[in-house]
Amino acid sequence: MQGMEDAVGQLPQDPQTALVRFAEWVESRRRNSSPSVEGYIRVKLFYATFIKRYNIQLDITEALSISTPEKSVATIQQLVFAARERLLEDGIEASVSDLLDQYESKVGLNSFGFAKLNDDEKRKIHANINKIRVIVNESAISDRKKNALYGKLDDLASEVDRIGTRTDQFFAFMGDVAFVMGDMATKAKPLLDEVKDMIKTVGRARARQEGVSLPPGDTPLSLPAPDEE
Repeated sequence: MQGMEDAVGQLPQDPQTALVRFAEWVESRRRNSSPSVEGYIRVKLFYATFIKRYNIQLDITEALSISTPEKSVATIQQLVFAARERLLEDGIEASVSDLLDQYESKVGLNSFGFAKLNDDEKRKIHANINKIRVIVNESAISDRKKNALYGKLDDLASEVDRIGTRTDQFFAFMGDVAFVMGDMATKAKPLLDEVKDMIKTVGRARARQEGVSLPPGDTPLSLPAPDEE
């Protein structure tokens, strides 16, 4: 068919969508001209090769076996149009996935140091943060240190709700807690337990994101034990 090279050159990137667009082009050529036998053979072979190469789930085996190229192409056209909605949905889903991959790359979600928290993990970490607030409030440390910890806890709560959670703030908070352990008295162990639990959740989520295995145990990272009273 005349113009086939140009038509193929203008097809969209996604193979599922491209197949539908090509079928629409073929239909317009069939309506507006009288393609030659050679043209139909080219279209028939294009369909066979395209569907096989891109593993499109459309069975055109019987249509290809039809001896008359024009009838063979007409049957393939019917199959493509019958499956058009499904093919387009598959194509759109793939394109949306590509867009999300581009977004994640742009904002750094594919970078080192991020965790994708699921809903259960977010709820768990928020619960840890709320318990830590209560423990800090009931402790005997100075108001200056309490306010500093409250500010950091606010930052952590916001970080949890991001699409991609940056883990560095959590590990930094773990270091801050280590410096106040000596002033926490009886609140040291409860604080330590909540921080360890939070870090365990964050650490394992980050490991999952980065495709690495952490050593077995309750916590991927550890804090110093509180001083004995």
